[in-house]
Amino acid sequence: MSTEQTNSSLSLIQPKNVMFGSLGLTKTEDKADLKNISATTPQMPSLYIGPMTDSKTLRYRPFHSSGFVAYEKSQRSYFIYCENPDVSKSKIAQDSFREDQSFVEYLGSSAEEISLILRDLSTQSVTKQQVSDFNNGTTTDAFSELKEIVQVVSDDVAGTFWALVETDSGQMYCPIRVVDTETSNVQDDKLPTDGKLIHWGHYILPSDFLAYYYERNTVTLGSSLLLHLFGLGNFSQTMPVTCNGLKAAVVPGSKFMERSSCGNNTQTQFEAIKQAILDFDIE
Repeated sequence: MSTEQTNSSLSLIQPKNVMFGSLGLTKTEDKADLKNISATTPQMPSLYIGPMTDSKTLRYRPFHSSGFVAYEKSQRSYFIYCENPDVSKSKIAQDSFREDQSFVEYLGSSAEEISLILRDLSTQSVTKQQVSDFNNGTTTDAFSELKEIVQVVSDDVAGTFWALVETDSGQMYCPIRVVDTETSNVQDDKLPTDGKLIHWGHYILPSDFLAYYYERNTVTLGSSLLLHLFGLGNFSQTMPVTCNGLKAAVVPGSKFMERSSCGNNTQTQFEAIKQAILDFDIE
């Protein structure tokens, strides 16, 4: 028999409280590959949770080398920035880059603030092929009409935002990434200059496209994975601490099935975590 979820952090994990998600992209030298754009596989995009009525938020990370985890809700502030391959993270944190190379924008510290900015971030929809062609030097008259910030609405990276900036290789569209830090680290709506105080997330994905990703990838994720992920918000759940290990209660901050416990095999870890989530009670 299912037991109702009573933890005040985990009970926030509801579809209506998803502020946005984050999607991993394939990389070249630890930066998104701008010429061969694709989503990392396998993956389960993270969910960033925050109700409109509460200033505290949390990150729900199903799949990572460090394992499954739902963090404790806390006061955190969120930012987005354009990941230019020629601008280091330290320069982003220290705001020491040229205006045409990147940007950092304060999203907010609550779902209410964040939703307003994401809603107006881009008014132009494009295909992945358009962005890829531009970054590979294929130009057509259509590109003259592209805006500085566009949103890809097709293929495996649907929902991601891209900004036109100056790189060492010329103008290119670079993906917009989400970062967060404890609100106490923020002054004048700016990131702390110490990059170690920043959580460097993946590439921001609006909540509707997050759901679309899970729905679209049913072959690898299963048809009801997102539904079961939300089961943690309604009922107490258990899952194996290590691959093939004993189960323990899922509590905020506890990590389950780290890759090192799965023979350092990404696919083995992915399948184990997927099955553990599909075993979550949903009624």
